[in-house]
Amino acid sequence: MAEYPDFVKKCGYGFVAGIGGANCRHSYWPFIEGVSERTYTDSELEGMKPENRPKIKFEGREYDDYQATQKQRQIERTIRKLKRSKAAAEAAGLTADAQAANIRLRRLNKEYTAFSKAAGLPEQRERMRVLYSDGGLVGRSSKTLEKRSQSGIIETDKPKEMPDVSKTNGAAWKDVTSEYLKSAAPGSHSVMDLHRYVADGVTYTVDGRKVVLDYSAHEKEIAELLEEKIGG
Repeated sequence: MAEYPDFVKKCGYGFVAGIGGANCRHSYWPFIEGVSERTYTDSELEGMKPENRPKIKFEGREYDDYQATQKQRQIERTIRKLKRSKAAAEAAGLTADAQAANIRLRRLNKEYTAFSKAAGLPEQRERMRVLYSDGGLVGRSSKTLEKRSQSGIIETDKPKEMPDVSKTNGAAWKDVTSEYLKSAAPGSHSVMDLHRYVADGVTYTVDGRKVVLDYSAHEKEIAELLEEKIGG
């Protein structure tokens, strides 16, 4: 039987910089000699080493294929953030701020196209859509709703103004937080990346290239806080 290095020591499992740590998208499972099939051959593993990965250069910086996908995700996140900032500025009547965000958006969109082409990556514009910011989708939905309402297909009783939720019409509000916390199990679960998932009967494995996880550090921080306070 072959002997393998200690998994925790070799792969850093349980540490932020190890497998399963911050931003790590690798997965792992038991390997049984003579039964399990290897995912990668020795030559494929050799080709995955940073020094052997295919490289591209963009604006004076070198990226391997994995770093290129991460750069693409970073631009997409920034574009979504700027779209939200622009929408907020427009809603608040801050014309100068909205214009500044729009200028950055135009520049980043050009950079996204140029970088994707240089890296040989397909553009994924759907990743940059923002609800209530990409007005085309919202506008079409509103027109469809209005048209169907007028035709009598559906009824829409939209209030002319937001209801005052402070008026309970005699109903008593009850805070059940402390009651809920009695049955909570803080620290009973671990917040981990989902390495495999099934959609429409198809199993997808996160490989950091074609299938990636895309969440912010803040989102994971919130998940860990909830787990710490109330459990999974």
